[in-house]
Amino acid sequence: MRRLGHVIILFVFIVSIMLIANKIDFSLLAMERDKSKQSLLEMSSLSLIHRPIDSQWLEFSLLQTSNSIRLLSNAAISEHYAGEMDSNWRYAIEYQLIDINEQVISQQVYHHRSKINWLKNQQGQLLSQSFFLNNDLLPTSASEIVLKTTTFPALSKIRIRIHAKSPEIQYIFFRLYEQEVVADNKIDYLWQRLSQQEREKISRFSVYGTDFLRDSERYQMLKYRWKVIGPNGIAEKHYHTEKLYSNKDELIVPIEDDIAVEQMDADKYFYHTIPIPEQGGLFSMEIQQMSGELNPYSNQININWFGKGRFKRQQMSFNLQQGPLWEKQLEGGLLEIRSEQPITITSWLTMAGKNEGKKQEIKPDNVFIAAYSLTQDQTLDYSIEHLNQQSTQLKITIRALLAQHEHSAKNIELNYSYYQQGKKISSDVIKAQLIQSTFDRILNFNSSNSFSESLSEPYDYYLNVPVQADQIVLTAQQPLLVNLANRPASFYKRTRVPEDYYKIRDVKHFHPLWFALQAKNQKELLHQKRRIIIIRQARPPEDEEISSFLSYEWEDYFPVAHWQARYLFNPRNNDLPVNEELLHLYYHPVPVNRSTRINFTAANAASTLEPSLIFLRKSKKSSKVKVYIDGKLQLDRPLLSTSGQLKLPAMKTGQHDIRIMSETSIRWFINHAKAQPKAQAKEQSKEQSKQEPEYYIKRLSTQIKQRELNFDFDKNKANMVLSGLFQSRYGATERTLIQVTISPDKRKMKSYGYTLLNRQFDIRPDNTQAINILNTSEQYVGAGQRFFIPLGEDLPLGQYRIKLQLLEGAPGYISLYTLDFGQLEKYHFFKTQLIDE
Repeated sequence: MRRLGHVIILFVFIVSIMLIANKIDFSLLAMERDKSKQSLLEMSSLSLIHRPIDSQWLEFSLLQTSNSIRLLSNAAISEHYAGEMDSNWRYAIEYQLIDINEQVISQQVYHHRSKINWLKNQQGQLLSQSFFLNNDLLPTSASEIVLKTTTFPALSKIRIRIHAKSPEIQYIFFRLYEQEVVADNKIDYLWQRLSQQEREKISRFSVYGTDFLRDSERYQMLKYRWKVIGPNGIAEKHYHTEKLYSNKDELIVPIEDDIAVEQMDADKYFYHTIPIPEQGGLFSMEIQQMSGELNPYSNQININWFGKGRFKRQQMSFNLQQGPLWEKQLEGGLLEIRSEQPITITSWLTMAGKNEGKKQEIKPDNVFIAAYSLTQDQTLDYSIEHLNQQSTQLKITIRALLAQHEHSAKNIELNYSYYQQGKKISSDVIKAQLIQSTFDRILNFNSSNSFSESLSEPYDYYLNVPVQADQIVLTAQQPLLVNLANRPASFYKRTRVPEDYYKIRDVKHFHPLWFALQAKNQKELLHQKRRIIIIRQARPPEDEEISSFLSYEWEDYFPVAHWQARYLFNPRNNDLPVNEELLHLYYHPVPVNRSTRINFTAANAASTLEPSLIFLRKSKKSSKVKVYIDGKLQLDRPLLSTSGQLKLPAMKTGQHDIRIMSETSIRWFINHAKAQPKAQAKEQSKEQSKQEPEYYIKRLSTQIKQRELNFDFDKNKANMVLSGLFQSRYGATERTLIQVTISPDKRKMKSYGYTLLNRQFDIRPDNTQAINILNTSEQYVGAGQRFFIPLGEDLPLGQYRIKLQLLEGAPGYISLYTLDFGQLEKYHFFKTQLIDE
């Protein structure tokens, strides 16, 4: 019995040990085996991450009150495949958006590229930023998709599964967050409920710290919170769960995208555009094939760069066999990338200018547009409201739905009818010829749609809807995508100059031009899956043939009534071609105290001319100048001002030797002069800077202060562009707001273009160069900023009054002009002077 009792006691002891062992967290044993992970544990946050079983879907149910959802994914690889520190691991996930009726409303494949984020501990050991405790797998950095759920009002669920992955990737894990909008009356209550640790966590990026937060800052921190959403089903039966430890800042990723889109890509049917910020810098682009082996006949990547201004263009290319990385020093503008095979693109910029050396990723600046599908026997109805009994401006954007990669142009017709209280009062048809778009795509295309996902280029048509119409109905006989927008006629469009002339939208300062309209039967259209989201890329400018630039006409405009002006001596853009008919307006730099051979040309094929000299100097002391032409003294006089203009005697056209004898600190310029050929230009004195413009222009510029300026403008072409140059005082730091109003408003009732009659230009001062104000003492303006006022074919030909008014900011000088390119028919009447030999 005693022996039996000992056996029972031993058995109980063993069972107890086994029960205790079952309660032990074996991750602690893993921590003991890996001291480096243990040292990171206190600085890490824990997340539960999930992976689907085999090729099954991982499903999450969503709240109906959420604005956004955020899907994070981490790939897990074996330490054996860690490789180089900068290795990228590629995978693709497929997701479905499910509505409340269990119907798929969108299905997309999203490509990711991630790598392991490495850290160093105090002993210099390399450790991954994220880690698992109970296995030897290495997680890559979190990749993100953000979806704006308000885009899909009936959204109920999201399903996720693995679409493709590199063979080195063993698993892919997911976690989902849903943005929770907190009611205003609960924010103070929630703050009081937070522990000190939680308060410090959400306010760690505030410079004031937790104890000195203002009420408005607390509001912003608590108003929108990311709430963890778990997957549907039972763990280890429908999905697997793992614990991921990460550096606490690993989840702090800026949310920039409203809608998830595929990673940047291009192929033989679609071009891709990448905006380059204004400051420019070293642009780097890594290109990877999406699938397949390199085709030796299609590995050429063509790159077109479009800078600011119609003459800043560059065509480049590189071969993928030379490696995936392409780098180039670029100014701000837009890149267009063309490839014969599917590629994905990752790009970044090492900035120049005030942010020199800063490196940032460059993402596509896509615009998301909602449009409605329209086919035979379907209609689109819109209500129209009129402000102050005025006609309403309406913009109709039409896209054709094409067969897959249909290259031929397609003729389309869209019928529209106006109704008043349910009774049709008029109707018309819009006819257009559309071609396939190489930039736009459908976002939420899925196989349940009966049409192809290939789109045409958008076609815009503008209506001036009469006040008696309260409804517009659209019909079509072929598949189309249509969206409507309106705007108040008196609404001022504000443009930031020069920022808004680049292809990157500044969301903070963005002023919409048109406001999208919802169809009357919106809910029914959503149920029928007729609301389609389109991704629209920034487009490069459509340039005219360069041959048309060889001849052009410049016309300046000056105010009516009271105005004041000064002559400004502006450098001329070297990129513009030289029009010999305008050489009397161009002043070419001339070196001092040595003979220079110059070819003089007169306008209108005249045989004689009277050139002028302009001088610039800083000293106010009296000085002298002597001018010799072909060895003969033609001018001998004192200089009493800091700038001025001197007339030379009449001479014949052709080549002459000119020598200006003066102090070397004085700068001299002469008109009617052809620029020297490049071979001769290299022999010029080193006194002339290599950066000096080829020509300067003496231009009369109007002062703009508090008084408004009125200009009379004769619109004699269907489409014209009025250009403006505003130059504030040199050294000014405040921006200037100028308002432009065009009258009368006599636009057509329907047209292919639209003219903004009310504009505001928010202009940034440009102090990169001091520009002389002639005939003044030590006064300068900055280089200035150009802005543009298009006048479209919707404005009939005739006289218009353009009013400019300084609303706020620094005053300055303004020039208005038109620049017409091409061969222009002109008649000239001139007199010539007989000169003795």
